[in-house]
Amino acid sequence: MRIKIGSKEFEVRVSESDEDSRIGLSGTESLPKKEGFAMKFDGMSIIPITMQEMLFPLDIIFSLNGKVTKVVTAQPGSKDIIIKQPSDLIIEVNAGEAEGINSKDEVIFLGKKNDDGTVEMAEGGLKIVGNRQVLDENGKNQMNLKGGERIFSRIATRKMYELAKAKEYKKLGKFVITEVRKQDERPEEYAKN
Repeated sequence: MRIKIGSKEFEVRVSESDEDSRIGLSGTESLPKKEGFAMKFDGMSIIPITMQEMLFPLDIIFSLNGKVTKVVTAQPGSKDIIIKQPSDLIIEVNAGEAEGINSKDEVIFLGKKNDDGTVEMAEGGLKIVGNRQVLDENGKNQMNLKGGERIFSRIATRKMYELAKAKEYKKLGKFVITEVRKQDERPEEYAKN
């Protein structure tokens, strides 16, 4: 998966489990240039990073809500690295490769285009390469978009379903209008990518 942080891009492996995040790059002999490891967390937490079993130094990029909060360079064998700000995403890259990345730089997951033309994205991805698609939680294409469609979040869809199921049609109508207005009030850049 490609990830863009500020003006830099990395090919990252995204953690697939809590155990995967706990192990991270420990025991890895080396990391190719411009590659890394990304750990996503539900909600925001203060997460310690251990370097005790690392064999090479890392730049650790802490992020919250799609913005860099801090960049730390860590040496092998260092005690746990803990920053005071909570994070929902941590990216590890080779030491020195995060040079020029600053707090508040935007963090964007970029799509990985497959040979068949579909686009895979990590959950939480914000930008698609190629055609716009609706993807399921595994990154599989569910439908192609032509432009101008309205898409509601899973949370909003669940709320609409519950209101319809309860036959609360006036509340449902008001809720839909509120959600559409929110979409209309967002800056154009929000939906461009």
